[in-house]
Parts: sequence; C-alpha cells; structure tokens
Amino acid sequence: MEPLTHKPLVEAIFELRWAIPSQGGLPIDPYYQALIGQLYGALRSQYPVWERLPAADLPENQAAFMPHHRFRRDAGRWPVVQLGPGVVSVHETDAYRWETFKPQCKELVRLLFEIYRQAEQNLAIADLSLRYIDADGLRCEDPVGFLSKLKVTFGFADGLFASGRVLNQPQGLSLNAWHPTMDPKGALRATFSQGQKDGAEALIWECHLLSSGDDVPRDPDGIDTWLEAAHETTGEWFARQIEGELMEIYR
Repeated sequence: MEPLTHKPLVEAIFELRWAIPSQGGLPIDPYYQALIGQLYGALRSQYPVWERLPAADLPENQAAFMPHHRFRRDAGRWPVVQLGPGVVSVHETDAYRWETFKPQCKELVRLLFEIYRQAEQNLAIADLSLRYIDADGLRCEDPVGFLSKLKVTFGFADGLFASGRVLNQPQGLSLNAWHPTMDPKGALRATFSQGQKDGAEALIWECHLLSSGDDVPRDPDGIDTWLEAAHETTGEWFARQIEGELMEIYR
C-alpha cells in the first residue's frame, strides 16, 4: 500500500521477550544488570539519551518483562528503545516508515544476540510481537457506526431498548478478538476501544501480531524473516480495514 499522507497511526511497536531463569520461584536474569550498560554502550551513537523508568525502582524479580530503561535519539522525541528484564522493544510514532523502522529492529536484535553470545549466556526467545495502534476522531459519529467503516459489524437488537429505559446511544466501547495467523505462525489480536486523540473523542484500534513458543524463530536471520512476514500480514489487515472511505481520507 502506498504511504498515507494523513495516516491514523499513534504508535508502532516491535517487542522481543526472552526466557528468564527462575530462582526461588521468582524470575531472575543473572546477566540483566550487565546487559543494561552494554546495550546502551552499543546504542549510544544512535540513542544517546538514557531515561530510567518507574519500574527500575522496583525489585527486579517483581518487575520482569516490564521496561526499566528508555533510550532516545533526542530528549522527548521518538523513536525510542526500551529495555527491561527479559524484554526489549522499539517504538515509533507519526514519523514511522517501515523502511527505517525495520532496520532499527534488526540492529537491536543483532546487538542483543551478540552481547549474550560474547558473555556465553543463553538467549532463549519466548515471544515476538509487532503492534500498531491507530486512532481517529469520531467527529459526529457514534463508535459503533465508525466500526462499520473498519469492516467490523457490531450492534444490539432494537428489542433490547423497546421499553425506553435504556437508550440505544452507546457512549463507550471495548472489543477484543484473537485470530490465528499462518504467516508468520501465531495470532493476530484486533482490539477496538473508545478514547481520545488530540483532546477529542476517538476510536482507537490496534493490530497486534504475536508469535510464541514453537512458532518463534531462534536466531537473528529467522527473526528478520519473521519481521517481514509480520509486516506483510498486519499491513494487509490494515489495508483491508480502511478500504473505501477511510482510505481516501487518510490518503
């Protein structure tokens, strides 16, 4: 699909999680503290701004798989890389372009594997995910009406409101569905909720492709292939969602 001039993207996220050994029933990555400094050293030329996140103040075994540190290219600006025990991620906002986002993800994966390899530490990939969050103002529309433009049919039978005690005027919305995927193997999570964008009421929708366990590649080349397939699948899903009226608006 050609680039959209007025794309509704709020955030694009690539996340990788790896297995953490258990000590006394609690997850503890024995190499994590060394990883923080080594990864920042490797990324410093691209992401020189280092921020500690609130989870960094918690005991490590109580905040596994949560971001503790954030590395930015410039203060308060995107893209960013986030790191925590067992998890690393890349985030981009409205400046997102796949041609620049994928190399950032690929380089992060390469560095992570290289750091663990040099330390002779085992890096067992547990989950991979590619996630896109979009939002658009509802303008004068109700959230259910906007859903139909995204090729989602949802509603309540008129008989439920026959007495007049409840009005058929939905003011909040939250939907969540998982669908299995074939390429890459995994699942696509589609969510829809009502929120705000730029201070106005908006419909927020998310496309989240997740692969876990046996569906996850174990090396950087395999993850590179996974990334490309995940991008093609989520991109096709998004294009079919906005086909028609929304495509013309965002184009």
